[in-house]
Amino acid sequence: MSKTPNPLEHTFLTARPESSSPSRVPVSMKQLVIAGIVVNVFGLAELPSNTGYGHQNIEVSCVWLLHPRLLDQSSMEPLARELISAWNNKNNSPATATGVSGEQTGSENLNSNHPSPKSDKRMGLIALSLDHRNHGSRLQSARANAAWRDGNPTHALDMLSGIVGTAADLSTLIDFLPAYLNGEPGVSLSTTRPPPSVNIEPAHHSVVGISLGAHTAWHAILHEPRITSAVILLGCGDYETLMKERARLSKRESWTRTEPPGAGFAGSEDYPWGLAEVVRDRDPRGFLMGDTAAGSGVAAGGTTGASVAGNERVERMRRTLAGKRIFNLAGGSDKLVPYANGEEFLRWLKDTVRKNEELNVEVVDKVYEGIKHEVSKEMKEEVVRFLLGEDVKEGAVSTPTRGYDEDTSGAKI
Repeated sequence: MSKTPNPLEHTFLTARPESSSPSRVPVSMKQLVIAGIVVNVFGLAELPSNTGYGHQNIEVSCVWLLHPRLLDQSSMEPLARELISAWNNKNNSPATATGVSGEQTGSENLNSNHPSPKSDKRMGLIALSLDHRNHGSRLQSARANAAWRDGNPTHALDMLSGIVGTAADLSTLIDFLPAYLNGEPGVSLSTTRPPPSVNIEPAHHSVVGISLGAHTAWHAILHEPRITSAVILLGCGDYETLMKERARLSKRESWTRTEPPGAGFAGSEDYPWGLAEVVRDRDPRGFLMGDTAAGSGVAAGGTTGASVAGNERVERMRRTLAGKRIFNLAGGSDKLVPYANGEEFLRWLKDTVRKNEELNVEVVDKVYEGIKHEVSKEMKEEVVRFLLGEDVKEGAVSTPTRGYDEDTSGAKI
């Protein structure tokens, strides 16, 4: 049984001299502690001074970086450096109405909380990272981060509670970030703090998540209205299907003891009804489509749950995703988070977006054939282009891998 892979193991390897590698270019970093959470803020010292505000206000786009399972926020530092370097190199001219701002050229954002920046102002960018719940500086139980195959019987509960909790943490951090950036009493930004007459205004928020961080990014883009762009790397917006597949491949008793197999998984000790109800209310497929176990199947006690009608699905999208941008990137040979697990949800999402153009939702879904549970250099480069507002094209899926095979070399699930 092979170990859980590090999706970033080869992403930033380069033969280029250290000084010329974008991921190694020196970028300022300041550590803040907000609501007891350690937050690393990259790029404060590099913010533009010519903003069109007479040096009174600096509007910034904030990109929140969420790391993979079993790693910590330090794994996202190379991406932070590369993104800020690319942004600052490109934006020597006035900012456009695309990119991490969540705006699209020539179209009005339907989310009134995010007005388009004026073309004569330079938008700055900062990247922020934090440890996912029960990871890094927040670790409480190593077992809770393990999968069923590693001896953690509460894998499904532990992972989703951490996802929902970290998404909620993002909302709290967004609430308090302006005060901390502008030096509330007791907070020192040292040499990275702008002059006292300058006020930093977080104008837009985006999230980039990898693996576990990508699952969390789905929740953040759905439930936090101030986050207007999301990059989903190796993630899944259908938690119930992901857990069913893991239970099947792990030969959990909750899957094998019924005929047909899996008929009693929902409501079992591995996937109790309390968890199914959270999936219905919080997970992207459960919330938007309403066809997960607690939403449309036989609920606890044998009663039938209410399904979500088509017009209500569209209305939920209008309330949560209108004017937002989502870039989903998957490995065609990923056996830890197979593309197939979230494919049905993504197909429905893209089809609904096409049929309801007034929602102004952009969904780009790209699968990289031959890529396992890893972020390739090509994927990383497309992420940067997307966040800079450049066009990225959707890729066709030919032979996505369904899941982990016992007799092949693959990741533990």
